Parts: sequence; C-alpha cells; structure tokens
Amino acid sequence: MNDRYMLDMPKYIVVHHTVIPVSYTDKQHLDILQGQNTRLHGSAFGGLYHKVVLPSGLVKTLVPVGRYAPHIDFNKGEYYVNNDNAIGIAVSYNGNVDQMTGAQWKNLVNEVAWMQREYHIESIKPHRDINPTACPGNLFPFDTLLSEVKRTLEVGGESTVRVFMDVENERWSKIAIEYVKNCGLMRGYEDGTFRPEDSLTREEMAAILYNLSNLKA
Repeated sequence: MNDRYMLDMPKYIVVHHTVIPVSYTDKQHLDILQGQNTRLHGSAFGGLYHKVVLPSGLVKTLVPVGRYAPHIDFNKGEYYVNNDNAIGIAVSYNGNVDQMTGAQWKNLVNEVAWMQREYHIESIKPHRDINPTACPGNLFPFDTLLSEVKRTLEVGGESTVRVFMDVENERWSKIAIEYVKNCGLMRGYEDGTFRPEDSLTREEMAAILYNLSNLKA
C-alpha cells in the first residue's frame, strides 16, 4: 500500500505516454503497467502515474492524487517540477507511432481540464520538458491539448467539465448526478466513473442511506 504522500500541493500536470501499442486491450495495458511498476518499485507506490487513459477512453486511477507516484526521473530536468508537486497522467499508447483513440483524446482533455480546475494547477507540461525524453511522443498533439483544455474551461465554464468521465453533458440525469456527488450522497468509483446505467446493489443502497443520515445529522 502506498502511504507516501506528496510533500507539496500539486502545482503541475505532467503528461506522459506508456509506449504500449494502442491496439492492445485495456486489461493488457493495465497488466503491462502493473508489471513495469512492480519491476521498478515493487509494491512501494502502486503505480508509475496517478492516472492513465486506456484505449477504451476509461480513465483509471493508479495512485490517488496527493499520494506519491514516481512518474518523473529523480534529480533531473527542471528542479521545481518533481514528483512531490506534479500529477502524472499517461495516455496508454505509443505516441511515436500510434494515434490515440477518439475516446482517449476526449477523456484526456476532460480529465486534464477537470484536474486543472479542481487542484488549481499552474501549468501543464509534457514529460520531455522535465527530463531528457521524447515522452509523450513525437506525434502527441500537445499544443492542441493545451488549446482544447483552455477552451473546455473558458467556453463552458464548470458545466463543460464532467464530474464523472462517463456522464456526458447532454445526459438527462447530469444535474441530478452532480447533485448527489457534490452533497456527498454518492461518490462514484475510483476510476472516475459513475456508471449511470448499472444496477444498484443492496450494499450501495446501504451506503447511500448512511450518507443521507449523516447529512441530516
């Protein structure tokens, strides 16, 4: 279990690619990433990045923001951007030879925009600006990412950025879902999804009633 916290508040988002072929399945990507992390760090941190955007578009949290993830090389590059003040997000594809999927691109933009607003991030940087590397890849459209994130935040304000990655702005239940999240009734899943069409279990209903009782207390 990762009990190592970041020493500073996050000020930067650093964008990576995993160099795993985009044609692999989500499970294959996660298995490879887990193997890489175990080989390099054992069970110390739980993941190389805080978040990874899988080929299906699913945004998976590997290390909770606020905990330490070793996504930047130690003692290299710009000293003021480091693993203690930067959130690492990786697109799971090879940015030197592949094009990311449409779902990856859409959810990457939304996730980066959400994190920039949520954590009051000062700057978004490609990994290559921090360390001597080509990451996130020669084909990665980083300038376009910056402009799309800016547009997402400026044009639509908070309503443009999703509270959950699988709750589209046009979904009829969006306002209700945002309400139950913001007031603490429902929290969604660790991968950033709400799964609005899934069935509710007895266990989940018990959690909702428990949260409701705390709100009324």
